[in-house]
Amino acid sequence: MTTSRSVASRGFLNLLSQAFNTGGNLVLALVVARTSTPEELGAWAVSYVGYMVALSFTRSVASMPMMLDRRSDDVDQEKRILVGGLSTAAATGAVAALVMFVAGIFFDAGREVCWAFAIAMPALMVQDSARYVFFRNLRPQLAAASDGFWLALQVLAFVGLAQLGHNDAASATLAWGVTGAVSAVASLVVLRAWLSLRAAITYTVEHSWVSGRLLADAVLVTLSTNALPLVVASVSGLAAAGALRAAQTLMGGIGLVTAGLTPTMTVESVRSLDSGGDAYALLWRWCLIIGGAAGAYGILVLLVPDALGEELLGVNWWEAQPLLLALVLQAVLRGPFTGVPILLRAWNDLNAALWLRVQTCVPALVIPAIGCWQWGAEGAAWGIAVAALVIDAECLLTLRKQQRLRTVVVR
Repeated sequence: MTTSRSVASRGFLNLLSQAFNTGGNLVLALVVARTSTPEELGAWAVSYVGYMVALSFTRSVASMPMMLDRRSDDVDQEKRILVGGLSTAAATGAVAALVMFVAGIFFDAGREVCWAFAIAMPALMVQDSARYVFFRNLRPQLAAASDGFWLALQVLAFVGLAQLGHNDAASATLAWGVTGAVSAVASLVVLRAWLSLRAAITYTVEHSWVSGRLLADAVLVTLSTNALPLVVASVSGLAAAGALRAAQTLMGGIGLVTAGLTPTMTVESVRSLDSGGDAYALLWRWCLIIGGAAGAYGILVLLVPDALGEELLGVNWWEAQPLLLALVLQAVLRGPFTGVPILLRAWNDLNAALWLRVQTCVPALVIPAIGCWQWGAEGAAWGIAVAALVIDAECLLTLRKQQRLRTVVVR
């Protein structure tokens, strides 16, 4: 009973942390949407893909290996893992910053935004990785405090920018990044940690097998879930990409729930499966939670009145509104797509998880691209919903296959 209560408590605090973390991203997206034309929002959305790729990269090579690594009673060993993970996050952020700076040189429509992301990138990677250290140490209350602190600073910064009349996307993005840097420094102080290039190299080498497979998995996930603005922009223009980004911004709340519960699901899956737990029971529980939360949230989004929608998204509301139903359906269907990879990683079956991502990446990109080509942003949104059905089927077939293989091995 105590264990269940402890798990529920950690799950709530993980969710609270993610609520603050994702809430900050949503506030940034809303600030940009309210003050931008569809074309400007589309340019920002394309640049934001770079941040999401960097975040996925960092979590794969720095954060998730810590989560999957069994904890040790050796204090020095734990400190070495902590410093190595945070240093690796800083290093990947520096590389991402360089890439974003170069991309800005060639991306005329989003140059200033790209450079704002580049300035913020290293500190934001450290801030995110520090959250995973708190999760690993079973201290989610500190992760929630770090993200809450960042969100509070963001709100103050955005209010200040509004008072000064700096309402452009680049200024908002830079303020978001600078406040994230303050939160990152505060986390390092709490952890009594430092950054070291040597520690980053050692950590990367020691976790190369795990991080290599997680990285490939993360790149495929990012391409299938976050690269759509690039696809839509290339097929139908920046205005269509802006419409899709605006609709996805309103649906960001369900992403909050999924991301917030993923660390808890990962840790509990490792514990449960190691002790002979039922993978299907874990998956159906996950699907029920994610699907139920998505359905409830989706109803609220679909009932948003036009006046409130325009207040939230500005002129982009009218472009985003026709896309919402399709995105709600996709959110309800996300359970197997997110849950099965967690179970495969908990089994340490990273090759199967990677191959699953290869399989699912194709429909996730191709089906929405076809819809976009035929019917613009609305076609892309319905393509996302159709792709979710195909992906769920692939995930369930993969889980069934791996379960059978493990049963044969045990016998």
